[in-house]
This record gives sequence, C-alpha cells and structure tokens, in this order.
Amino acid sequence: MKSKREEKNYPKECFSYEGGYYRYIKKYEGQPDEFFMISEFAAGIYAGKEPSRGALVSQYGRMTESNDECERYAGTMLLGEADGEESGPFIKEMAGDNAASVRGAAAWGLCHYSDDSQSMEILLKLLKDKDFGVKIQAASTLGHIGKKEAMAEIKEELTRYMRDERLWEEEGFCNEIAYYVLTLLGSLLKLGDDSVILEIIRFVKHPNKLVSAKPLAILREWDGEIPVGELQIILKNDDPAMQVLAAEILLKKGHLEGMEVCRRELESPKSPSRHNTIYILGHYGGAEGEKILKFALEKESDIEIQMEIIENVQSIDDDIIAYTLKDALAHHWPTVRLDAVRLLRRLPKEKAKILAEEAMKDEPDGLVLNSLNVVLG
Repeated sequence: MKSKREEKNYPKECFSYEGGYYRYIKKYEGQPDEFFMISEFAAGIYAGKEPSRGALVSQYGRMTESNDECERYAGTMLLGEADGEESGPFIKEMAGDNAASVRGAAAWGLCHYSDDSQSMEILLKLLKDKDFGVKIQAASTLGHIGKKEAMAEIKEELTRYMRDERLWEEEGFCNEIAYYVLTLLGSLLKLGDDSVILEIIRFVKHPNKLVSAKPLAILREWDGEIPVGELQIILKNDDPAMQVLAAEILLKKGHLEGMEVCRRELESPKSPSRHNTIYILGHYGGAEGEKILKFALEKESDIEIQMEIIENVQSIDDDIIAYTLKDALAHHWPTVRLDAVRLLRRLPKEKAKILAEEAMKDEPDGLVLNSLNVVLG
C-alpha cells in the first residue's frame, strides 16, 4: 500500500507554524510542489479543541492594519473563517480597502452576516466594484445569504453584462465577464428564480474551459428540478471532468446514467476526478455505488484514495479499516497522518486507542500528536 513517493525511505515530515496557519509543502518529484495550509481554528478542531476565538480575532484584526497587502488579505480571510460578532467590524472596514484582493476577501467574509442590513449595503456596493474578482465574490455572497431584496440589483447587473460583446470570447485563462454573469445567474437561482436554469446550462458551450465548467458547479448546489436531457448529453462530453460533474447531478436526483462514468474515472489512476467520484458514489450511488467502492478498495495502492473510500463507505469491515489506517499513521506526509487520526473515529474505541498508542511512539509532529492525544482521551 505505497503512495507516490514511499518507494524510498523518506523521513517523517512535519507542519511548520506561523501567522495563525500550519503550513506544509508536499514535494513531488518532477512535479510542482503542493502547498497545504491549515488554520489554527481548523487545527484546533482536528485536535478536539477550539483556540480562544477572542485572542485570534484580535491577532487577525492587527494583521488588517498592516501596510502589506498580502498580510491584510490573510487577516481578512482569517477573520471571515473565524466568524462571530467580533470579526464583523473588521471585515466591514476591509470592504473599503484600496486593494481588490482585500475587498474580495471581505465580500467572502460577509457571508456570515445575513441578518445585518449594513452587510447587505456593503455587498451591493461591492457588486458595482471596478474589479471583477470583487464583483464575482459579492454576487456569490449575495446568493449565499439568501436576501431576495438583492434580486433587483443582481438583475440590473445581469442585463448590463449580458449585452457585452466580449461575453462569448475565450479570453485566455478566464473570461471574467462570462464568469461574473454566471455567478449572477447562480445567485438568482439560489434566491428562488429557477427560470434561469436553461440560461445557465447554455454556458456549458462557452469556449473558455473555466467558464464552461461553472454551470455544472452551480447546478450541483441546486435542490430543485434539473434539466435531465441536457445533463445526459453532457455525459458524452469530451472532457471527463465535465462528465463527472453531470453524473453527480444526475445521481443526486436518482438518475443512474452517471454510474458508469464514475466507475470509469475511479478505475483510472491518472484521473483528476478520482476523489470526486468516491464522494459521489458513496453519497448518491446507493448499494451499487458502495459495491463499486469496496471492490476498488481491494485493488487500490494509493493510501489517500484508500482512506477516502473508507470515509465515504460506512459498511467497510473494522479489520480492513484498521489495517489501512495503521499504514497511514506511519506515512511520511503529516497531512496523511492527520487524516488517518481523524478516521480513527470509524473504529471501536479500544481498537482506535491501540493504533493511536503505537503511532505516538514515532510521531515527530506536534499537531498530529495533539490529535492522537484526543483519541487517547
């Protein structure tokens, strides 16, 4: 059960800590580094205790006063993650920052303040921002907080940009106008206007790949009726990732046509959609989905995929779970070990304690050790 780099004897690696985040970089040979950040709040949840909210909010608030844009952005994002009444005044103030990245972070952070009329006013102002990144985040948050009073302003923006001659151009990495239009349409859908569904699905044919994937991301979050015929057509799309998204939406509504797409991508070691298919089959695939995942677990060699299957299938035998987690707890990547500790909850208490005690003997990372200590009580 070796993963990508375990053919060699790598020493166990650890998280570093600075500025409210635990940081770790996975280094793949011949590939770009993969960067992981876990906030102090998330780390506290992993370890079974939440850090002092007041102290952290105060720390993050000081970051927003920095002359450095990156630090103000980080502080605003951390405040949004921290949530709570203490964060609100800081986030609202940062909505007027001169850096677009910080205003966008504030627009995201305001999603926690749906009952606050001042937040609504700020978001409507940000909807008119000159920067499309800020506009996109403001539009998304307005849909998230569910304020139907925003529909008129959203429709006004939609009317303006649907007429833009650049709407259907490819425009490099992302056509911001098209992405913004789709975000506006998605927010209208969240606010109850299902008349926009066919307009949303039309953008699957957009020449920009980032834009063409957005309609399916929107429909994934929609609980109402779906355009089954259009989604069945997308199952035959040239892009496997698009097929998987369409399969998820169909399976979620009980249409089994997407099952074979998920099976195929799960069995393909190089597919970027493998993690997504595990979740889909485990949550929406029913008995057949579980059968596919159990069969895959028997043949799988990647420890991270094995753990993801365990997390998404409730009927796996305890001995199989224990055997898999024992390997994962000895992995050189701390992100894998941390996830393995979290999955110990799937085992009976005594079995989990035996594995935790064994893992603690050779664990170099403080964050992982704290989490193991919680398992041991």
